[in-house]
Amino acid sequence: MKIILASKSPYRKMQLEQLGFQFECLPSQIDEEPFKDNSSDHTVVAENLAHAKADFIFKSHPEALVIGSDQLVSFKGQILGKPKTREANIKQILDLQGQSHQLITSLCMLMGERKQIRTNITTLKMRPLDRKQVETYVEKEPAYDCAGGYKIEGLGQSLFESIDTDDFSSIVGLPLLYVTDMYLELSGHLPFT
Repeated sequence: MKIILASKSPYRKMQLEQLGFQFECLPSQIDEEPFKDNSSDHTVVAENLAHAKADFIFKSHPEALVIGSDQLVSFKGQILGKPKTREANIKQILDLQGQSHQLITSLCMLMGERKQIRTNITTLKMRPLDRKQVETYVEKEPAYDCAGGYKIEGLGQSLFESIDTDDFSSIVGLPLLYVTDMYLELSGHLPFT
């Protein structure tokens, strides 16, 4: 079975490789901004984006199993994007420090007439940090391409007091427990078999 990851994310690619999948990556070309304007329910936003990404690729590859995913940071009723610059990275972490936020990771799998969507919500509480600590973190591990401005799989884990999740892998970009469950349901076997 042909498997396509509808993403250009090196993090998601690495995660699927860890499960033993044989797949190709094709990034979807959708404009994400309109999705973020249409709903105050951030879970719905993430699920709609994951589906739109998968569907974009599925339309030109209907014979494949297509995996789409979206992740966003929900903080005080706002969606935080990727910081993209050093100063924005520092500001984002300073805004989050000492407080809790949610990391919403949605996954969509399309195969034939079948569609599955699942979402993992992780609540993270960042420890209180001063500007110098944040600047040092950003200098050592810039996370301009990560919503929230941190890389939990690296030094970023030291920024947190607590992490509450059903699937720690979802923080990186793909909830691998859900990927495996959904793949088993669609295909009847584990990814590496």
